[in-house]
Parts: sequence; C-alpha cells; structure tokens
Amino acid sequence: MAKKGRDPKHDYNDAMFLLKVEGWARDGYDDCQIAEMLDLTANYFSELKGKLTVLSVALKKGRQPLEVLVENSLFKRATGLKVKTTVRKWVVMPNEDGEDQNVEVVQETETELPPDTGAAMAWLKHKKPEMWNIATKMQMEQDINMNGSISIDSWLDANNEGEDSDDTEIEEDFDGE
Repeated sequence: MAKKGRDPKHDYNDAMFLLKVEGWARDGYDDCQIAEMLDLTANYFSELKGKLTVLSVALKKGRQPLEVLVENSLFKRATGLKVKTTVRKWVVMPNEDGEDQNVEVVQETETELPPDTGAAMAWLKHKKPEMWNIATKMQMEQDINMNGSISIDSWLDANNEGEDSDDTEIEEDFDGE
C-alpha cells in the first residue's frame, strides 16, 4: 500500500495566495517571516521556493522596487510603445449542413502608441530638474537684464536655495520699561 502524504496547507498556484506572498515581500518581510506567517518552517519554505517557480517569481516580483516599475512604465509611455490587444467575437456562420451556428473569432492586433509628451515632460522634470523645470527657467529669463547679465540677487537666490541663512534679523518688542 502506497503511503499518502498530507494535503498541502495552501494552494500554491492560487493567484490570490501568490498576490498575498508578493505583498508581504513588497512590505519587506524576509523568507523566514513569510514562512512563519504561512505557518511553515523556514526550511520547508526554502524547498518550496526551489520547487515552485510561481512562488519564487512572486517573491522576486514583490521585492523589486516599485519605483523602478513605475519609472520603467513612465519611460515606455514617454518614448512610445506597442500594445497587444485580443478581441473575441461570436459570429453566426453556416456550417457544412447549411445551418447557422455561433463561431468564436479571435482577432489579435498590435497597436503602436506614439510618445506621450506629458509623460516625457514628467520624466525630464524629475531626471533633469535644473534644465526642464519651466518655472525656474522662466524666472531666470525674467531676471536677465537687457545687457544679458543676471542680477546678483537672482543669482544668490538661485544658488542658495535650501540653505539656512545666518543673516536673519531678529525683531525685539520692547515695552519701554
């Protein structure tokens, strides 16, 4: 008689289960902590990662920095991308006997989305703010005198941004006593 193993505690192929594991990885939990939350030993969880690619992929995906994913999506949108879409339609067609029957028609299309100028501006403003921040550039242009020079106050303001100033005046209120 063959020995029967016990049923697994979790459905490791369930999308919701994998999403939960991915979320824990994204929240910064390590493998031991995730194994504990799943009521598994760390060694068994490590074995599962080696056997089940879906579990390993969920952990890797969760640990990938979200900023990188958003940055990549923004970059793709800014430079243009190709999008594949699948449309399923039911069409009534006659069969061999001349009777009408429903036939599913699957149509796959690939659409090229042009670069999005809004996404491109957002990308440039965050990657090269000194060059692409319109408000700063406009202010600098306004501060340039007719002879092509910039006023010293504007230059100081632009170069001391974010620094603490030691020359603030302190006003004192006296009652005259």
